[in-house]
Amino acid sequence: MERIKKALEKARMDAKHSGTALAPKTIVPTPKKIGKSKKGYQINPVDPVSLERNRIIAGNKEDPRTAAFDLLRTQVVLELHEKGFRTLAVTSPTADCGKTTVAINLALSAAQRSELMIVLCDLDLRRPRIDKYLGLHPDRALSDYLEGRASTEDVLVDPGISNLLILPNNKVYDNAAEMLTTHEMRSLIKDLQFDENDRIIIFDVPPILSTDDTIGFLPQADCVLLVVADGLTKKPELRESLRLLEGSTLLGVVLNKSDVDHRPYY
Repeated sequence: MERIKKALEKARMDAKHSGTALAPKTIVPTPKKIGKSKKGYQINPVDPVSLERNRIIAGNKEDPRTAAFDLLRTQVVLELHEKGFRTLAVTSPTADCGKTTVAINLALSAAQRSELMIVLCDLDLRRPRIDKYLGLHPDRALSDYLEGRASTEDVLVDPGISNLLILPNNKVYDNAAEMLTTHEMRSLIKDLQFDENDRIIIFDVPPILSTDDTIGFLPQADCVLLVVADGLTKKPELRESLRLLEGSTLLGVVLNKSDVDHRPYY
């Protein structure tokens, strides 16, 4: 973790002097054929058209909105490091707050920090979307691991972006709450953390007020990020979400879908 500490200290100094987050680099997937990596991961490059269609913008230097995700990235990584955390769940009070979009953009932005390896996991077992948002077509996914047909390495996807792995899910479960608390799920999370000390794992989990899925899963995550939508999330929904999260470590609340004008620094 010493490498992370030095890099984070440098990030603090950079942010202090510039008043902004680290400058993003444009994400351009490395051209690769679909196959297997040296570590056994599936190689499945993201689809640029899908990224644009689903507002996946992190890393695009020409889009001023990326600065917000880079700032979020820096704040989240600093907090995780200071608390010794490695796993983060991203949820929202209700559907359509944009939690999946925030989770993906946060993961892409964090992956640009060369000292980190990021694993983005789709644990919304009722409405899985990460593979669709990224334009992935994996041969194997989370269900193959949970149902005993594949190993952890078999279901991870290398999307052609440095320092980023994706754990996609392409199956809907009616018993999602039970599946998220199985022995297989706990073993998977341990496997994901075991591989590299500098790895951060981001879980996209269901809205906290929609089902009991997330409440049952959260004890397996170090902390949680709550995404609320400007003009959509109601005060009672926010209050109830915060009440339900009292037993978890709330890293922060992200205001999404804001009408604030994004202006470039220069």
